[in-house]
Amino acid sequence: MSQAFRTFRRALCLALLLAPLAARADGPQGILDLSQEDLTKIHNLDGKWAFYWEKLIRLDEPSMMGSPDGSPPANRKSPSSEQSFPPSSMPQPDTYIPVPGNWNGLKLGETLTGKGFATYGLRVLLPENHPPLSLKFLDESSAYRLFVNGKEYGSNGQVGSDPAQYRPSFRTRIFELQETGPVLDITLQVTNFDHRKGGLWESIRIGSQSAIRQYREGRILFESFIAGSLLIMGFYHLGLFFLRRNDRSTLWFGLFCLIIVMRLTLIGERLLHSMFPESAWSILLRFEYLSVYLALPSFCYFVQSLYPRESWNLFLRGLLVVSGAFAIFTLVSPTDWFTYTVDYFQYVLVSSILYICIVFSVAIYKRREGAVFATIATLVLSATTINDLLYNQQVIQTVQLVPFGLFVFIFSQSFILSIRFSRAFATIETMSEGLRQYNTAYSRFVPEEFLKYLHKESILDIELGDQVQQTMSVLFVDIRDFTTRSEGMTPAATFAFINEYLGRIGPLIRNHSGFIDKYLGDGLMALFPGQPEDAVNAGLAILAAVREFNADLQERGENPIRIGVGIHTGNLMLGTVGESRRMDGTVISDAVNLAARTEGLTRIYGVSMIVSQDTLFHISDPTEYAYRFLGKVRVKGKDQPVSIFEFFGQDEKEEKTVKVVTREDFERGVVQLHHRNFDEARTSFEAVKRAAPDDRAVLYYLSRLDRIKSRIKTRT
Repeated sequence: MSQAFRTFRRALCLALLLAPLAARADGPQGILDLSQEDLTKIHNLDGKWAFYWEKLIRLDEPSMMGSPDGSPPANRKSPSSEQSFPPSSMPQPDTYIPVPGNWNGLKLGETLTGKGFATYGLRVLLPENHPPLSLKFLDESSAYRLFVNGKEYGSNGQVGSDPAQYRPSFRTRIFELQETGPVLDITLQVTNFDHRKGGLWESIRIGSQSAIRQYREGRILFESFIAGSLLIMGFYHLGLFFLRRNDRSTLWFGLFCLIIVMRLTLIGERLLHSMFPESAWSILLRFEYLSVYLALPSFCYFVQSLYPRESWNLFLRGLLVVSGAFAIFTLVSPTDWFTYTVDYFQYVLVSSILYICIVFSVAIYKRREGAVFATIATLVLSATTINDLLYNQQVIQTVQLVPFGLFVFIFSQSFILSIRFSRAFATIETMSEGLRQYNTAYSRFVPEEFLKYLHKESILDIELGDQVQQTMSVLFVDIRDFTTRSEGMTPAATFAFINEYLGRIGPLIRNHSGFIDKYLGDGLMALFPGQPEDAVNAGLAILAAVREFNADLQERGENPIRIGVGIHTGNLMLGTVGESRRMDGTVISDAVNLAARTEGLTRIYGVSMIVSQDTLFHISDPTEYAYRFLGKVRVKGKDQPVSIFEFFGQDEKEEKTVKVVTREDFERGVVQLHHRNFDEARTSFEAVKRAAPDDRAVLYYLSRLDRIKSRIKTRT
């Protein structure tokens, strides 16, 4: 017996010795170690933060020191004034609190409610060498003020120790940090006197400034796309209802879409909060809650209009009364009252989801039209809705998924409604065969590379709204004066000529790791996902191929052609646009517009190939190419002029040699012209003209100087 007791005692002592080690396994509280992380990517500042209740403090120079033992000054209990502490003497926090989360229910002598003010603190350890960083905030409850390493970087709303000094705001913010050291001491003063929950309830994200900006732009793009699609869908179905009023499914579906549009612009990136002043915070918050109380009955009545025999009208009337009561209370009560209502409405929402699932199950059992599609879409929407409820209550830490569920639901319901309005569908076998033939034909018009960058294995996987952001080089090619040439050709000869020409240059693009995005009559647009050198080398290869093509044309007694090549490198978005019955792959970016502009400038300057500064500066070794500075041009959508360069490596040998020799004088003239030194510029260009009398770029600049001189004389 004694031996067993000694064994138990040793085990207990060992457990007590290991307990502190286990407690430290998650790392120290109030510190987040990102020193081994890649900060070009985005990370969440989730964890235990230091928490100071009813204190507005900040890191600062040692103007107010704590006592030698690290305790705060004696007057720190006064909540009416902000206090500053040097990092070495920060007061001991009241506790450590998880972020994201809220302070509701926290016990600090008393159980905290959502109202009050506090300071959060976190030390973030960074790699020695990290890129310029940004912090991204969604919204916190309900006003905050940010300090990093003692510097104030901004605020959202107005922080105060009493309601008179406080102003709430839910705008999303990005703060670009100027800190370069390996440590960030982040201090957040948070105040809430209006919402039911107080504290840092959303994850704060940190990453490189470019990554944070791209993340923010991507979120806005996605939410805007979903909201825009729903807006169009809503008005479309309302229009259907006014044209055909005997089917109310379109009315309820249209209203549901518009209500969800309102909600999507009020949550997530808070687009409407960014558009309206902070004084509208209470009104927008009311609309956010109203969207929940109005969307549910409109959706349930939509289900009832689809399957009236399977619906229970008594439940719908009760739901309408309850939702109306919640909506009226939201309209007339103060914000710190109606924000509690959503906790109780969740029971109504869950009950309604169960009701809808029962209705769809009965509809499937009775083999009602579209019941399977409606059930699957509703289950997806219900799952995402439940996820968001748990996320908003800080029960789980995921992301807002309702937009994804809405995307699936809306387009599936649109498909169901289209079935109801069109009875001309053939059998399932005919539909499958027709779809197969359509996809086979459509795949001829979609490059395999396009599918690859959308992460799709086949054309069958393509969906409306698929998109990806990528840095690529864009190449435009166009034949000069082809319209005049084609006027003397038959349609058959015109198409044969274009196809022969494109058949020569198309393989060159693929050989240089590019792909053709679309054909533009006698021209084309190609994308190069790899190095900018691929696009430049492809452009030079195309010029060489055109020279050989011209030799063949002259042998056949036909006139040669001249082409222009324009190249630019930048961020662009590949994706599908259109609507549910017609979509197309496309590229959206100002990089495309700039590439097209550079190709058009080849006509003005009389050169064969122009490359933008963004492409040239990304080439690993520009000295491998023969080029010269053509000047700066203003492009629509750009604040600053864009420098352009002529690449003349495929010019005739004598012409190329002359351009190399006169390059310095030519570029000097361009710079002098931009500095409005017109006489010196003319001297430089005249020197180039004496060596190269047929240099069309020089002739263009001399003509431009003549026009400038004429205008000056007219003014004087």
